[in-house]
Amino acid sequence: MGSIRLLNSILLSEVWLRSATTRLVWITLLGMADRTGLVDLSWPGLARFAGVTTEEAMSSVADLLSHREGEEIALEDVPGVGWRIRDFDRFLGLDSDQRKRANAAARQRAFRQRRGVL
Repeated sequence: MGSIRLLNSILLSEVWLRSATTRLVWITLLGMADRTGLVDLSWPGLARFAGVTTEEAMSSVADLLSHREGEEIALEDVPGVGWRIRDFDRFLGLDSDQRKRANAAARQRAFRQRRGVL
């Protein structure tokens, strides 16, 4: 089982406007996804990991699958397997790693400028 860093931007996302159960199922899907965004779970498995009933899991996934135009939630059904989170790499913190490197470089430049070393 893998892990995912939960970014605080989730609080500003469209999913946070959904029900508490749907938010919980979404976070469970993120946590259970492999590196490609594939979530290989049955309905009862998803419900068990999310701590909800099977009916609540099904309702939440239906809500997530019916995303509206312009929303960032990108879940698709994978028949016989489970679900895939499209653009899953956004949730892996890859962009944040790139930002960390850029911030480190900016700090080094600022340090050199303060010391008069260019």
